[in-house]
Amino acid sequence: MPRYPDPPDDGRPTKEELTILRLLWEHGPGTARDIRDTLARAGHSRAVNTVGRLLSAMEAKGLLTLDTLRAPRPRRYLAAMSQEQVQQQLVADFVNTAFDGLPAALVKALLATPLSVDDLVDIRKAVRDRFERGDEGPSLEARG
Repeated sequence: MPRYPDPPDDGRPTKEELTILRLLWEHGPGTARDIRDTLARAGHSRAVNTVGRLLSAMEAKGLLTLDTLRAPRPRRYLAAMSQEQVQQQLVADFVNTAFDGLPAALVKALLATPLSVDDLVDIRKAVRDRFERGDEGPSLEARG
């Protein structure tokens, strides 16, 4: 049984959906045409109708919301969750799937890969900050 809290199954973005979310996090709200044009500049050519269907599916999954501060047409989409929230959801799923729910196993595997000195300094600072905040995360009982 996983020791790390299970993320919800609904709303987990696919690789293609993550590409669109990254664009929205970087550039802000956009129409299907805006997003299609940005994808094309990045080498991901799609028809505007295909992008529109993908955006509608992402909205249904709760990954996107409509920008209601603008006129209703054309529809402008924005990410429903921050990049940090999506990353945390994906990491929780990865820990449960690949590391039997053990976050320490993920960290050990990461540290066994080539990392720059800057990466190691950033990791050390993040761990130190976590301890200084006294934020231990979910209790073992809450983890299952």
